[in-house]
Amino acid sequence: MMKQIKRKIGTIGLGIVLSGLLVCGCSNQVLAQAYQTCSSAKDFETQTKVVAFGDNKGSDYEMVYSDIVDVDTKDVSVNVFLNPNDYADGMIRIDGQDITINSKLAQDVGYAHANALAYDFTGDEKEEIVLIISGGASGSFQAVQVFGCTEGKWTEITIPEEVYKQIPNFVKQQQKKIGIKMDSSLNYYRTISYKNQKLLFTYQILSESGTKIIGKICKELVYSSDKNEFVLGGTQVTVTDNKCSVKISGNKKSITIKWNTKAETTSIKGVQIKLATKKSMKNAKTYKFGKKTARKMSYKFTIKSGKVSKGKTYYVKVRLKVGNKWTKWSDVKKAKA
Repeated sequence: MMKQIKRKIGTIGLGIVLSGLLVCGCSNQVLAQAYQTCSSAKDFETQTKVVAFGDNKGSDYEMVYSDIVDVDTKDVSVNVFLNPNDYADGMIRIDGQDITINSKLAQDVGYAHANALAYDFTGDEKEEIVLIISGGASGSFQAVQVFGCTEGKWTEITIPEEVYKQIPNFVKQQQKKIGIKMDSSLNYYRTISYKNQKLLFTYQILSESGTKIIGKICKELVYSSDKNEFVLGGTQVTVTDNKCSVKISGNKKSITIKWNTKAETTSIKGVQIKLATKKSMKNAKTYKFGKKTARKMSYKFTIKSGKVSKGKTYYVKVRLKVGNKWTKWSDVKKAKA
C-alpha cells in the first residue's frame, strides 16, 4: 500500500503536487486546467488542495495536511498522509521524502490540525521544520515533531518521551512544592511554543477535581548537538495567585470577617488574621487557625471574648495556607465594633 503511493508521487518540485493529485483520482484534464490558473508550483498546490484531497481522496491514504514552508528562503512542501482506517498508520512527506509518522502522537492527538513552521533550533544558521499538531476542541492538547535536513536528507530529531506522559516526572517533582493534588488528566492541557532555540512545553495544572487552575509548569527542551536530539532542560513554575478577598462587618457585640479565594476549598490548610486598631497595622495581633476554621470562610471576634472593644474601629487583613504555601495578605479592611 505504501509502495503504491511512493511509485505514484514524484520526488521534487511540481512533480510532488501533480503525482499527489493523480493518487487521489484527478484526471489529466483537471490537472492541466488547475495548473493553467497558477503562476507557480506553490500556487498550484495551494489552489488545488481541496480539489485533490477533498472529494477525490485516495483509496489507500488520505492527505490530512498540506502546506509550503519557507525554509532558508526555499519553498519546502510538507504533506501528511494517514490511513483512514488506522490513524497510527501513515507518513509525512517533506520535499518528496517520506518519513513514518509518530504513531503515538497520531493516536493521542491526530494530524488533522497541524501547523508547519521553520525555526533554527540547532544554532547552525540552518532552519528546521517544526510541525505542531493540536487536539481537543480548544486546541490545548498539543504535540510537536521537528525535522532537520543534512546533505539533502530530512530526518526527525528525537524528542524525549517523558514530555508526553500522563503526568511527567518533572511535574510530579513540582507538585510537592505546590502542595496541591493535580488533576490526573494533566496531559490534555499541554501547549507548545519555541523561543531562544528552545522548545517550551507548558502544562496547565488543574486541581484534583479538575475545576480550578492552580498554576502552570513550563519545561524547556534544548537541542543537544552531541546526541543530535532534544534533551530536558530547565523547569519554570507559576502558581496561581490565591490572594483572599475580604469583607468585614461590625455591630455592638462583635466584628465578623469573611474571606473568599480562587483556591479549591479542599486545598486550604489554614488561615491567619491580623487585627489592629491602626490602619498601618502597627502592633497588630495575629491569630492563626487550622483548616477547619479556614474552610468555613469566616470568623467572628466577639466583645465578650475581650479580643475587641465596643466603639473601637478595627483594621483587618487575612491570608490563607493553600497546599504548602501561604497566599499574599489581603487588602486591609475596617469595621467598628
